Amino acid sequence: MRTSAIDIEKKMNPLLESERKKNSFDVEEMTNVLDGGKIATERRRFIEKLAFTDVELWGPDVRHMTREELFLEMTRRHVEAIKKCKKYNLTDAVDVTNFQRSVLNTYVTGLSLHQLVFVPMLKLQSSEEQLRDWLPLVDSFKMIGCYAQTELGHGTYIRGIETSATYDPQTEEFILNSPSISSIKWWIGGLGKTANYALILAQLYTDDVNRGVHAFLVQIRDHNHMPMQGITLGDIGPKLGLNSVDNGFLKLSHVRIPRNNMLMRYSKVLKDGTFVAPSNTRLLYGGMLQARIDLSDDAIYVICLSITVVIRYSCVRLQCSMQNDQAECQIVSYQTQQNKLFPILSSAYAYRLAFPAINQWLTSATNMVDQGDVSDLGEAHALSSAMKVLLTTKSANFVETCRLSCGGHGYLDGSSLPVFYRNIVATVTAEGEVSVLLLQTARFLVKTFVKLQQSSNMQLSPFTSYLLNQSRARNEPKKLSSFNLESLVDAYQYRSYRLLSAVCERMNTLNAKERANKFYVWNACSVDLVHSSLAHIECVIATVLVQQLSGNSNNNVMTSSSPSPSCLSCSSDVRRVLTNLCRLYLLNGLFESSADLLQFSYLDPDQVTSMKLEMYNLYDVIRPDVVSLVDAMDFDDRHLKSVLGTYCGHVYEELYQWAQKSKLNETQVHPSFHKYVKPTRELFVSKM
Repeated sequence: MRTSAIDIEKKMNPLLESERKKNSFDVEEMTNVLDGGKIATERRRFIEKLAFTDVELWGPDVRHMTREELFLEMTRRHVEAIKKCKKYNLTDAVDVTNFQRSVLNTYVTGLSLHQLVFVPMLKLQSSEEQLRDWLPLVDSFKMIGCYAQTELGHGTYIRGIETSATYDPQTEEFILNSPSISSIKWWIGGLGKTANYALILAQLYTDDVNRGVHAFLVQIRDHNHMPMQGITLGDIGPKLGLNSVDNGFLKLSHVRIPRNNMLMRYSKVLKDGTFVAPSNTRLLYGGMLQARIDLSDDAIYVICLSITVVIRYSCVRLQCSMQNDQAECQIVSYQTQQNKLFPILSSAYAYRLAFPAINQWLTSATNMVDQGDVSDLGEAHALSSAMKVLLTTKSANFVETCRLSCGGHGYLDGSSLPVFYRNIVATVTAEGEVSVLLLQTARFLVKTFVKLQQSSNMQLSPFTSYLLNQSRARNEPKKLSSFNLESLVDAYQYRSYRLLSAVCERMNTLNAKERANKFYVWNACSVDLVHSSLAHIECVIATVLVQQLSGNSNNNVMTSSSPSPSCLSCSSDVRRVLTNLCRLYLLNGLFESSADLLQFSYLDPDQVTSMKLEMYNLYDVIRPDVVSLVDAMDFDDRHLKSVLGTYCGHVYEELYQWAQKSKLNETQVHPSFHKYVKPTRELFVSKM
């Protein structure tokens, strides 16, 4: 049991107690499956207990704070969390993530960007000699950094960056400058108040020749944390969310740094100004892979938090009755509520099961880049870009659906759903605009498809091998034969292949026209290219999901990693529940994209209707288990921090207690009454 942290009677709400008695599987076993095994569950709980029982990590509820108070308190907690990780010798990335999530919840600080982006980029791009000098400063907290790529006028388009770094061979220094208003660094997480160093991306000039964009380590604040000479910087102001982060601006005015402060693992500038190019320019762009992986993982985490809150609330909230003279019904019993929430629940499970295998491959590709091997970098970039877009976008949309499904109470910060939304929606555009990233994925897919057309025997990666299988069977008539897992996965693969094939054929047609240029053609097909990229990542997730659940490694299923042992060894009850969730996830995705499959005659209208009815049937099958399914996600109430989603389910008591904490209730009569309302009343009375 994950008990409530709020001091009210701990007796279970009878409605939730009744729901938990309906479950058809072992909740603890399901938790083990989601965690990747019993040992992983025990380790996670141990780490969370360390965080929850350390009083130095806790403080007042930040949802009642001003932005300045929020920034101060969350920075304090994050600093304490970092110190505690050192104290408890937590070095494993999963342990650190679980510990910091228990402390920070879904909030992010400037130190988060230091850990998420600055340090990995520093390690990736710096030479061994540079790392020997700089890593001790990072470890001792003397160097707290930010990653300064985005400018007022340019973000995802790195080649358009205007900030310049001109080498002066006389002094062996680089001169960094912001030549225009649009070149000011902007949106840089941690820059506003936290960081004292910045990894600045700038156009390198040697011998009056532009050598392209490179990274430079610049000290931006001195030992008293005051701006260095030639540097103007600050916070950009309040935002829709993530106001615990000091996103900042930076203007450079002919700032000089030593030659060695250019990150020189792959490219170099010698003392005399000679430029040594990297063996492969793609080596300079591998640093954001891990950031996209982490953002995707955070998105899944927020989906799981949100669906836990709304499912529990939906089981204790009573509204109307289905028949006259009967008691009010739990809103979870209404099909409209199920249609909103059960696909999200199935998505949460699908992502939890599929993500580890995809993450394993991406992490391996990242490690290969670290060793100078870029053979998988193109696909890793394409896959991580599309995955980050899909999962962060889905997360933001799902959280908003969960909030709306709680009615008016979901609008209250005490439900945590607005907090989850404000904190996750920032990640949708963080590290790349949605369409731009998907077009980068499309570029890889188009190149792969062209090569496939040239040679049907080419070797494809685990995540694109389905293109080869579908290509070989392209002349065979295709129809969805059933709603079993293998048939549903084949539908995803067929859809992705046909969408890519169609857009490539259209590009060929446009290219054949007189005076057509590649930029016009690409732009004219960009909407379809984006659509194809999304279909590809949805296909990858669907295929890996079925592999993880079934252990199937036939030609229709990817073999990038072995199925999770916890899935293969689970009981028949757990496997049955997971299979139903998996089928619902796959059916819902195909139903939402049925226009594509109707276009290609893979489905007919009657099959679309049957698909919808099968989903409704699965709602009924899953309904008795929904509370146990979110319980299996194993969140403590201190993770959720929600008056609507506590384990015990005392929603109305929690709501009333939350209201008492409002700062407006600290005085019975607010100063605004004496300052504004009362004088106006007296003025009107005097004129009567």
